[in-house]
Amino acid sequence: MAFAVQNTPLSSRLQPIPEESEADSRAFQTLFEQYYNGLSVFIRKGTDVSFQLLNADCYAAWYCDTGSFSYNCKQAGETGILHQQDSLISTPGSRVFLCSNGDARGGIIIVFLKKERFWTDYLLRMHPTDELFRLLIQKRAQNAFVPLPPVSLAADNMLHTAAGNILSVELDHYDSAEPAVDAFAERLLVSYCRSYIKQYGSNELQDCPYVGCIYEHFEGVTLNDIAGQFHCHPNSVRYRLKQTTGKSFTRIVLEKRMVRASLLLENTPLSNEEVARISGFSDCRDFYRVFRRYFGITPGEYRTSTPENKNN
Repeated sequence: MAFAVQNTPLSSRLQPIPEESEADSRAFQTLFEQYYNGLSVFIRKGTDVSFQLLNADCYAAWYCDTGSFSYNCKQAGETGILHQQDSLISTPGSRVFLCSNGDARGGIIIVFLKKERFWTDYLLRMHPTDELFRLLIQKRAQNAFVPLPPVSLAADNMLHTAAGNILSVELDHYDSAEPAVDAFAERLLVSYCRSYIKQYGSNELQDCPYVGCIYEHFEGVTLNDIAGQFHCHPNSVRYRLKQTTGKSFTRIVLEKRMVRASLLLENTPLSNEEVARISGFSDCRDFYRVFRRYFGITPGEYRTSTPENKNN
């Protein structure tokens, strides 16, 4: 798919970052914060695309639309090539150097999402497995997040259409294009998540595919939801889950919600209400009650008891 526009508001004002400069990083973050509300799009094309980006406080979803690009994630010590329909997610604190491989048609779309907006608006919509959720949320030493590996995206007509909607926006109309950018960001993240599972595997999904349905209906999954998706009786689902995991359906859902809640409390400043919602609870009071019964302490006590928060 060829690019329909030459620039975006960001790319028309933002110059490549040639050196590791705090001033350049601050200038980029300022531009980012001024565009939409924690959401931005950045498009580059051509043979001379070469730049370095420091997404200090945001996630960045990279999508190679045409051509190919070499990348270098410095913190992870990882280098590689993004080919057409390849994607990469760089986490907060990542410094990524990218350059085109000489294809005049080469084009890349990068969507930047402020941490808070990613956590509250997109995380649930991705339907991540526990492993991927942990990679997206958990910090390493020096308060840095774990970088995610690149994936080759499966054919996705919805993503193709969403990308085309962004690329067809006229330059003067980008101020009102947030819905198109939001739709593209969501579809790209969902496609990345599905492709990641296929390429890197998931033991729990291989052992029992019913678990995948739990992730897709995380806010209110029931045995009937799973049975309906797999065209079987709820009792068959209950038996298969118990046989492959050794746990009841209720216990599996509870553990997954508690894992997510604990990761969010340890690694984000989100309110307990937001943590409850992202963990699949519609009622914050139920979340407090269940959390305390599971861990023996309240969410607030858990947050302050983690080693990282004790050191802050």
